[in-house]
Amino acid sequence: MSSIVLKIPIESQSFRAALTDATLRDRVQEWVAAAVTLDDAVYIPLRTDWMPNGTRRTADGVEVLLAGRWPAEVQAAIAAGRFAWVSGRVIGEFWKCIAACGLSREVTVGVV
Repeated sequence: MSSIVLKIPIESQSFRAALTDATLRDRVQEWVAAAVTLDDAVYIPLRTDWMPNGTRRTADGVEVLLAGRWPAEVQAAIAAGRFAWVSGRVIGEFWKCIAACGLSREVTVGVV
C-alpha cells in the first residue's frame, strides 16, 4: 500500500461528473472524512495499491499526486492517520470514470 492524494479543484467538472455513478459516489463519500481543503482545492489522501497508468491530470485540474508531492498540511493529516483506505479496483474504476469525462493532457512523472 502506498499513499496517493487526489487534488480536486473546487470548480472541477470531471470530478462531479464521475459522481453521477451511484456506486462510485457512495464509495467516494467515504473518503470525505480524510479531505483537507486548502485555498481553491480539496485534497483527499488515500492509501491504496493502485497507481495511475499514464495520464494523472484532467483538463479541469483533478490530479493524482504521488511521492509526497502535496502540501505540508496534507502530509500532517496523513501522519495523523487521516486518510482513506481504498482498494485498487475502486480507485481504478473511479479514475476510468473521470477519464470518460475527458482526461486530457499528460503530466510527466515527477512534475507537479
